[in-house]
Amino acid sequence: MFRKFKSRSGISVTETVIAALLLSAALGAVLRFAVSAKSGLRNQELRTRLEWELVNAREKIGAWPEDKITEEAIATLPVSGALTRKLQELQWSAKITSIKSPVEALQVDLALHYEVQGRFAEPRSLSFWVPKQSKVGVSETSESSDPESTEPKSTTENSESKASAELNSNEASESEEESTSQDAASTENASTENISEEGSAKSGGQDE
Repeated sequence: MFRKFKSRSGISVTETVIAALLLSAALGAVLRFAVSAKSGLRNQELRTRLEWELVNAREKIGAWPEDKITEEAIATLPVSGALTRKLQELQWSAKITSIKSPVEALQVDLALHYEVQGRFAEPRSLSFWVPKQSKVGVSETSESSDPESTEPKSTTENSESKASAELNSNEASESEEESTSQDAASTENASTENISEEGSAKSGGQDE
């Protein structure tokens, strides 16, 4: 009366194929994620190394004298070995502009060009200023050698010395006058005493 239904083998094959497809898709997603994460880490490391290379180059250029800061000299800067092992065709380039505001300096637009997997990538760039130290020295020298700044001082010193000399001469003349008046007074006193003695002697003779 009752018929027994047997499962067909096609259903199990279909399930197996679907499971395999899902597993392969999951594995592919994991692999793609791992590859992208690894690539992102590598790119981040390269960016960090490039930024440090630019900062090191800026420090080197900032320590140079002003006459040595040229585009040709910057183009010959060496590159670290860590970058040369990872990148190709590394080359420096720079554009130098003289500015006067807000300070007198040289504006250096520095760039590092390179290739990644045979293709030129966008260069990493950095702009900075290098103050003109020689101008500061010239201005200080000109201020110290300015005759107008020294003339008032010398004039004041001369006037003070003249005034002190005149004061000393006045004091000397006053002291001389005082000594002269004292001598005259003593002479007058001596003559008065002599006259009084003569008068007394005459009066004594008359009495006799």
